[in-house]
Amino acid sequence: MPATTDKRCDMAAPIQYDIESIETLDALRELEPEWRSFIAEGSNGANFFNDPKHIDIQLQKDPDAVPWILVLRRGGRIRCIAPLYVRTGNFSLRLSVITLGSVAVQIAKIFGDSFIVAVDEEVSECYSAVFDVIWQHRSRFAMIRFECLESATPLWDYCQSQFASAQQFRLSLASTQLEKLHYIRFPATHDAFLSARSPKSRQKVRRYIRTLCDTQNARLQTITTADQVARFLNQLDQIHRDSWQGKTFGYQTRNTEAEARYLTQLSNCGWLRSYVLENDRGPIAFVFGLQYGKVYHFLETGYVQAWSEFSPGIVLMHLLFEDLYRIDPPQLLSFGVGDAVYKQSFSNFELSGAAALLLPPNRWRYVASIQNRLNAFERGLRSVAVFLNCDRILRKLLKRQS
Repeated sequence: MPATTDKRCDMAAPIQYDIESIETLDALRELEPEWRSFIAEGSNGANFFNDPKHIDIQLQKDPDAVPWILVLRRGGRIRCIAPLYVRTGNFSLRLSVITLGSVAVQIAKIFGDSFIVAVDEEVSECYSAVFDVIWQHRSRFAMIRFECLESATPLWDYCQSQFASAQQFRLSLASTQLEKLHYIRFPATHDAFLSARSPKSRQKVRRYIRTLCDTQNARLQTITTADQVARFLNQLDQIHRDSWQGKTFGYQTRNTEAEARYLTQLSNCGWLRSYVLENDRGPIAFVFGLQYGKVYHFLETGYVQAWSEFSPGIVLMHLLFEDLYRIDPPQLLSFGVGDAVYKQSFSNFELSGAAALLLPPNRWRYVASIQNRLNAFERGLRSVAVFLNCDRILRKLLKRQS
């Protein structure tokens, strides 16, 4: 999609809404005060990933992403914001972690995988108006992609009911199945949080912490300020290079100018809250996380494999929980997508969601149907492997091919 001039482009208004399209950073910044007032008055769907300031920071980090933010007004007041962007991405045919082929394509995405709607507005009317405009401008993109569309939400229900057939858009799951989203809803005190664990588990954690912190002089470093960013990224690279993730899926440096600028801006907004477990010999484990209001986003973790006998991941998690309770305690921790064992162990409730595509009538519907067949084949293969008790071997083989 070609770059637009610095302006707000008025579009045809379906039904009773006046709709404008924000397509530049300057226009986004001009809108931000009104956007924040709209959220403060009461809305659903707002989150860290579609906060206007975070959108600004992400667009600076990725200049190839073109904003396309639809603002619905009625009576002069914002009723809904649909924060999209369009960029060239890759559509890959995959069998589990094995990439069979990949091709470049124009993809529209939604910041935060959610539209923001006033609490007193009819969501279906807003969604209908938004998708009418998107449909009118479908030449801008080949598909709309949700990274994780949560089930049991109004947007999920709308897409399921309106886009199940071939008319206009067609909904297609990109995930092999619904994925689990794990959360911790924190009780009022750290003692209450610990009491939810079994006595045996608490005793084991104390032993792990005593062994690693007392005998190996490990200590927790909290990363919140801009002057810590450069060292944090260097530590993250050191850990990731020798972590299970790095050795399995390949190492790629994170200590770049763009990443440093991004984390510095997050820090300046008061959102950066990450952790490193280290000792005199260097960094051992890390958590890359952010806190937005009363929600802590646990985005990434890893540890140096050479320290695995000391259970550094468990130690870091419990030291992190202590720190979260000590300063500006969040009410909720989000682990994001994935069903890792440590997420199952610590979470106390879960939701579900899936990567999903909305496809206009084009060739990509046929490509997506091939991916759906590959997903079905993978599910069947995993079921057979579990039945034959060789699923661990299958996972190892697939990882080696990734």
